[in-house]
Amino acid sequence: MSLPPLRFEPAPCNLCGAEEATVLYAAVPDRRHGIAGSFALVRCARCRLVRTQPQPAAGGGQFIEGALNGGG
Repeated sequence: MSLPPLRFEPAPCNLCGAEEATVLYAAVPDRRHGIAGSFALVRCARCRLVRTQPQPAAGGGQFIEGALNGGG
């Protein structure tokens, strides 16, 4: 089965929904799953959660779940 290519998009904080964030690291490669590209690590201005930016777009979960379970 062929999966669609993974797409990424900017996203608000996963915990509190705030849009504002401070960039901690601007270009971090994915060393765990080998996903192409680089990602920023950002800290939410409201709740201080650290997350990646951009994040997989809606509908990309099937690819991510497969990669996390060794099948992607």
